[in-house]
Amino acid sequence: MIEFPFVDMPDDYTQLLRVDMTSTSRYHLGLQSYVFKNPSLKGILNRILNRGEDIDINSHVKTLGWHGIRDRMMGYYVSFAAEKKHVQQVRLEVIEDIIEMEKSLRFSTVSGYSRVSLYGFYLKLSSIEEGLSSIKDHPLYPNEKILRILSKNTQRVISIDYLIILIHHLIEFNGEDKLDSFIDGNFSFESLYLKMSEDQKEAMCANFLTYCASIGEKDLFTSKLV
Repeated sequence: MIEFPFVDMPDDYTQLLRVDMTSTSRYHLGLQSYVFKNPSLKGILNRILNRGEDIDINSHVKTLGWHGIRDRMMGYYVSFAAEKKHVQQVRLEVIEDIIEMEKSLRFSTVSGYSRVSLYGFYLKLSSIEEGLSSIKDHPLYPNEKILRILSKNTQRVISIDYLIILIHHLIEFNGEDKLDSFIDGNFSFESLYLKMSEDQKEAMCANFLTYCASIGEKDLFTSKLV
């Protein structure tokens, strides 16, 4: 049965990937103060953007955009995980597979959120631990089956990472053809959940909790899945 690994991820950084970072949001406008309140983030940005000197985050956001800042920080973390040492210069090639995945899922995501990048970051760190060269080789990667089923949904989704995880389980539990018929028949998730065995329910809940623990999201620990 499918099993999601726990991955130790930098919570100060994943917080920024979990929330709305459009230019009008309070998170985007308060990015500089957020960074200054988190010394690890401040140190990393000083290192990769300004050769160790204190930086003006706002000026870099104007030059690089939020995605430019986000991707450089992710590249730093990925490089550190792979090489076990700090880097002065970040190569965005190390997260090229994450950027490609984000582009392939743009049709289903809400602008301003980086939940696809968050899921890709999770897969990347897990891939490094498992010795895989690309997240495309990871069994939890959103492959063509996942993309095809996502394309049936006409609405954009904020928590697209949750939906990808859910579809992984529904395909494993029901098979692709049967899941197609359920979707075409407008079956609710609650009805599909009730069809699961107790072992399947427990496995899926455990995987969601493991993923949420990895990305630092606590809401699922205090809410019901259904």
